[in-house]
Amino acid sequence: MRTLPLLVVMSLLGCSGITSKLCGAPGQPCCAESACDPGALCGAGELCEACGAEAQRCCAQDSCAETLSCVGGACVMGLSCEVNCTLGSSRCLNNGVETCVAVGVCPAWRSTVALCPTGSVCTVAGSTADCVESCPGACTPDTQLCTTEGLRRCVASGTCPSLAAAPDDSDVPQCITGAVINAELAWESPTPVGSDLVDIAGELTASYWVLDELGNIVRYALGPWEYEVRPTPGKRMRRLASCGLGSYLFAAGEGGTVLRRSGGAWTEENVGTSAALADIACDSTRAYAAGEDGKLYVRDGSTWTGYATGATVAFTGITTLFSQQQVFLSGPGGTIVKCDVAVLPATCAAESSGTTAKLNALWGDTFTNQVFAVGEGGTLVRRDAVSWQVVPLTGVTDGLVGVTGWYDASIDSAVVVAISRGGTAVIRRNAMVEEIVQLPDTGLTNAWAPNENTLVFTGQRGALWFRNGLFSQAPFVARGGRKPVTADLNAVTSVGGGRLFAVGDNGARVRRQNGAWNVDALGAQTTAALRGVAARSAGEVYAVGTGGTVLVRRWGTWVAEAQGLTTQALSAVVLDTQHVWALGETQLLEKDLASGTWRVVALPAGTSYVTSLALRKDAAGKALELVIAGHQCTTLSFALDGTDAFSPGPSCGVRFDFNAAAFMSSGDLVLASETGTIHRRTGATLTLENVPGLSLDAFYGLVVDGSTMWAVGAGGRLLRRVATSWSEAAPEVGSSAFFAGVKDEEGLFIVGSGGTVLRRL
Repeated sequence: MRTLPLLVVMSLLGCSGITSKLCGAPGQPCCAESACDPGALCGAGELCEACGAEAQRCCAQDSCAETLSCVGGACVMGLSCEVNCTLGSSRCLNNGVETCVAVGVCPAWRSTVALCPTGSVCTVAGSTADCVESCPGACTPDTQLCTTEGLRRCVASGTCPSLAAAPDDSDVPQCITGAVINAELAWESPTPVGSDLVDIAGELTASYWVLDELGNIVRYALGPWEYEVRPTPGKRMRRLASCGLGSYLFAAGEGGTVLRRSGGAWTEENVGTSAALADIACDSTRAYAAGEDGKLYVRDGSTWTGYATGATVAFTGITTLFSQQQVFLSGPGGTIVKCDVAVLPATCAAESSGTTAKLNALWGDTFTNQVFAVGEGGTLVRRDAVSWQVVPLTGVTDGLVGVTGWYDASIDSAVVVAISRGGTAVIRRNAMVEEIVQLPDTGLTNAWAPNENTLVFTGQRGALWFRNGLFSQAPFVARGGRKPVTADLNAVTSVGGGRLFAVGDNGARVRRQNGAWNVDALGAQTTAALRGVAARSAGEVYAVGTGGTVLVRRWGTWVAEAQGLTTQALSAVVLDTQHVWALGETQLLEKDLASGTWRVVALPAGTSYVTSLALRKDAAGKALELVIAGHQCTTLSFALDGTDAFSPGPSCGVRFDFNAAAFMSSGDLVLASETGTIHRRTGATLTLENVPGLSLDAFYGLVVDGSTMWAVGAGGRLLRRVATSWSEAAPEVGSSAFFAGVKDEEGLFIVGSGGTVLRRL
């Protein structure tokens, strides 16, 4: 008998299906891809462990030996659960959502959303079910929206409604876009600009100019707004005047500066004084300016000359009676000066106005030779021929700041309109007060009547209130669509596609959809100052604020959450795929999204005045690092391993108060301070960044835009970091403070005081 070689024997054994291995059985290493034999699971140290018997782990798919049940991941005797679902998973049922929760020792399905709201349908993704909008961002059919692209009407179109262009009044359109600041930035809300408007001029509602408090002159001419004049230090314009159907205009302001617009271009003129000019007026042949040095300045031909008036006060206003060749100037203490200019030099004399109130503005009607002046304490005075009389205004007590009007030939009388700071409009016709109207706004600054049928008032943060049909009792409407909110907007988040949520003071909540901003406060009401907002999806948005306020927006309705958990002011909120974190004064609130429970984590002893959260996430949206920043250079990293440990960041030497923190795409942490400085943390090193200018104005927000970082703050500060350098993005962009921003597919959005929204195109 011959003996077969060992190699042949092994080959024959292999062919017969017999194998030899050292993995997979209990006590042996786990096989490839953590596999083990039936009755075992891959456990600690990559060793296979027996499963399925009593007190052992449950096997795959929560299975146990026949007489045992899987409870809490372990096999136990004598218990049979009717349902064996995975805790935290969810499913759809009758267009509602059920979630697997613990009921005693057994899991059970419980309804968490009885019925998805109208316009949404329950949809399952993996082990999670949620109400998803059938038509994301859909509008309501047969409604109109004032959007960033003009007036749009919602029409039924296939499965989902859509917006279509709608005709707008070409003379006074309802919807106008915001002024374009430069090639990439534009105002979105309010329109046309976010700064306070101080004057308006022109003779046509389809073509006119506004002046903001910074000295910017912005034009509207049946199309996009255009910045025509940007301010020059020491030469900021204060007032506008239009002459000859807008064929030429004048602007006057600081340092005795006068600008003249002719042929579409603005040029500076030499007035011959360094005194500030408070107001300017013009007719078909001349221009007149009121100096704060008590002088009248007259442009005759192309030459300006200053004339003493006998007054020693700083003038506040000026108007002309062209037919009489007379100029009138107003000032404090009821000052009125009349100057005859038929022959130069002008001859001037003071007149008794009948009041001692400060007079802020004048308007003259050359057809009736009447002059009207308005001032503090609801003062309105009228000059007929040679004398002044006080016109009583019952119930009007705040300061009147603007006056305008026109001649009504049908009654041979002047129609006079005055506006107060508090938004009270007074209309006087046929020698009597006919109407006193309260506008839905305050902080008004001036009045304009381009024709006998239209009134316009200017105000704070770009306010332009129009009324067409003077005596129709029609309400005043905001040009460009009514401003959705005038409260400060402190935070903003995006859910994609130009759909944004912003929150602010006094419980303000607004939503941007289809290019339009609207109030969004259905459900829970609050007067808390909301400081932070973060969105998990369009159906789950978190807002936090003072008094421990936590609001969650679920499918159109806001509800209060985490009630009674804390009374501390919450200043920021961030989230990842598993948790929500809200920052209190000395506490960090954490919500586990799987269980829906909130808990409080105390910050390290001695921590005070922390205001900012920064979250670094991986590509899947899971948190990698959570940083808390605040008072005296505080930076704390919160451990995400469940230990609740905090690690202090590097010292910055000087004790800056950090207002904002954000991670760059590189992973570096950027921190912006109360004193206008910016730091960058790379590894364990904190470096002071080189910021242009010497401003100490605070930064309030940092916005990530790809590899670019934006810093926003007080006084309209708007800086951009590209590569390693910071630069001013738009000097003198506005007077509003910017508080926060967010990047979206439709652009970069920045929000701030008074409902301001700036958009990067």
